[in-house]
Amino acid sequence: MKIAILMHGLAGSSNKYGTGDQFDVSISHNHFVERILNANPDCEIDVFMHSWSTEHEKTVIDLYEPKDCLFEDQIHFDFRYIVGDPNLPMNEGSTTNGVFFGMENIRFHSLFSRWYSAQVVNDLKNKYAKNNNIDYDLVMLTRYDLAYLESFEFKKMNKDKITVIPPVSNHGIHDLFFISNNAGMNRICEMFQELTKIKHFPGWHIHSHYLAASLIISSFGVDCLDFFGSKRLWDAGAEGAKTGPCPLVRDHYDLFKRNTEDPLELKTISKMREKTMNDKSRQYSTITGKK
Repeated sequence: MKIAILMHGLAGSSNKYGTGDQFDVSISHNHFVERILNANPDCEIDVFMHSWSTEHEKTVIDLYEPKDCLFEDQIHFDFRYIVGDPNLPMNEGSTTNGVFFGMENIRFHSLFSRWYSAQVVNDLKNKYAKNNNIDYDLVMLTRYDLAYLESFEFKKMNKDKITVIPPVSNHGIHDLFFISNNAGMNRICEMFQELTKIKHFPGWHIHSHYLAASLIISSFGVDCLDFFGSKRLWDAGAEGAKTGPCPLVRDHYDLFKRNTEDPLELKTISKMREKTMNDKSRQYSTITGKK
């Protein structure tokens, strides 16, 4: 059985949006070896990677030995979009209501960034598969910062379904990982292109959980989902974040530390904005030629 693992996004930060302290990226890898590699001795598993965490590039490559990878500095997704009601006042973190340009809204910029990364790593997989005449039975889209607590036995998974963490809720689908056949993953990783078509996000709640559910169900139907692992609780705060088959490393090991002087990390995010938004070589419109 041929399996492709697609790893995307940021690696090694203890707080959201790449803020907070850096933790040892080998923590997640140890879980990966035990619960994915060792749990599937009869599967051939190929790893592919895209990441913005260039500072961890050598370590992560040495750990996972990907078939192909791309590490690059953060791109600024320099397009305008509306969130909520632009006539209402913004909240302190400037994520709720307004007309935004790229990284001005860190919550939604992280959405663009995450799904662009998924698109890139999926393209790496497709290129490698074509060049090597490989048909992957299952493809798993996952992250660098998960603590896998349950064994992912791929032979027991339904190749005609999209496997996610239970349960589905009004928020959408848990998005820590997705497992599907190759065609299904190709569609899931078109999310970034779908996002670029949205000019007005109705509200703060329209995020990855909701959008993933919308794309998957509209593309494959309401019966396309299958579930793996224990339930990951919705609306349960810090305790809920520890539940499910693969909580974030920062939650499982209590690595998250709130900055008491700047709880929303606004100063750190401001520095990130200044660096990325002012780097003309890292603008999405410059890189792709798209406005």
